[in-house]
Amino acid sequence: MASTVRDDIPPERIGATAVRGAVWQMAGFVCLTLSSYVMVTLLARGLGPAGYAVFGIAYSAMQTSELILRLGLPQALSKLIADRPDPAPRVEATGVTVSMAVYLAGFAAFFLGAPWLAAFFNVPDAAPLFRIAAIDLPFFGLYTMLAHVLLGRRDFRTSAIGTCGYGLTKGIGAILLLATGHLSLETAILVNVAASIVGLALQAGAAGSRTFLPTLEGPGTLVRLAVPIAIADIGTQLLLVADLWSLNALGGSIPAQVKGDYLAALSLARVPNLLAFVLISIMVPSIARALATDDRPAAQALTRGASRFLLVLVLPGCALVAGSAGDILALLFGEAYRGGGRFLALLIFAQGLGFTFVSAFQGILIGAGGADEGARRVFMALGIALVLNLALVPTLAGIGAGTAAVLAQLAAALLVGHAVRRRIGAVAELRVVALALAGAVLVGIASHLAPGHGWLVLLELPLLFAAWLGLAWLVRLIGRDDLALLRRKAG
Repeated sequence: MASTVRDDIPPERIGATAVRGAVWQMAGFVCLTLSSYVMVTLLARGLGPAGYAVFGIAYSAMQTSELILRLGLPQALSKLIADRPDPAPRVEATGVTVSMAVYLAGFAAFFLGAPWLAAFFNVPDAAPLFRIAAIDLPFFGLYTMLAHVLLGRRDFRTSAIGTCGYGLTKGIGAILLLATGHLSLETAILVNVAASIVGLALQAGAAGSRTFLPTLEGPGTLVRLAVPIAIADIGTQLLLVADLWSLNALGGSIPAQVKGDYLAALSLARVPNLLAFVLISIMVPSIARALATDDRPAAQALTRGASRFLLVLVLPGCALVAGSAGDILALLFGEAYRGGGRFLALLIFAQGLGFTFVSAFQGILIGAGGADEGARRVFMALGIALVLNLALVPTLAGIGAGTAAVLAQLAAALLVGHAVRRRIGAVAELRVVALALAGAVLVGIASHLAPGHGWLVLLELPLLFAAWLGLAWLVRLIGRDDLALLRRKAG
């Protein structure tokens, strides 16, 4: 489908709009990150390793189902809206209608299949918990679709407000459960249902009433665009949970303590995944707009900028966490989880960094109309993940699952990154890659050797990260142009 060029948005402002949007999205991300930290640490402490392991399996199955059930529709709708020169309320309403039909079907399947899920994951008597988790699916689906309607309009601010409400409800809900003595596996899942409802409510007004009208006007274009995105989504979500699911499905004899330690480590390692949603929300409409206006240099600059952000800020941050992994888990989850540090040191690079890279690259391909190429490469990496888990989990348990996750996500990042280079003509500058890798090694070693324990870790890690930022400034990985972009107004 040929893209329509909007005359009211000069191509030179695309990058500035993307940066300003990224600031709003990052604000939502920070709020959601902090709230997620509060939720997972409080639930882990309140439920204990064994109870938290059961919660984590139910939550993982729910979350994975929610993300797979998107079937590419949110991203496809965002791209279609961004491609159009004028408001498209009927296109938006069609996208919401189709998505809700899918999520309601998913709710029915998840609810009815709850006993089978409990048996598959080796969690006896957990079918009622899975049925409660199913309630969240339609609410989360509508929340996600409205967010992408707003992103397609490039209303990044309202979308970020919805993200903040979604996150705050999780954190505040966990606090209230503990404070009132009502914490259980069931109420912990219900907090997530409440979060989806709040996020949905905060976005509904800006989306407009016409977005909710059941409409099926020309859904063919949306579906054709969504199919390859959906295939890639299924692959990336299965890639994300392959290690955890393998640990439970293949490791029936593995102690519950080990599974609880692994899940606690995984909960922290996945926090940077939220960045993936931020980058996708920015890159899909921005890359689509740049290419629709025949501004390939802008698309290349956006691609290099996303890679530089992950290399200069996220990679060293992951190295800091890996260096003090045991201390971090003991501080946030309790001394009983210190043993999970060996898992966190692996998973922060696999789930934290690798998956975020893969998602960002796939977002670029979606914006560029190359989602199908990304999907093929993601499934190649998924095949690698399955082989690695089958080989390593039965013998090495949690270490095997973590190692398989690192290698599989690395393979996925390289494969999808190569597709981005073919399509856009740029990925990252070699100098940035080399300096960022060297910096990550330095800060990782410094974090490991630093004497801080307990609460001192919360002081030690920010100081080390600040030292890295100063070094990055000196070697010109960060410069005045970056600050100027953040100050530049999109309007």
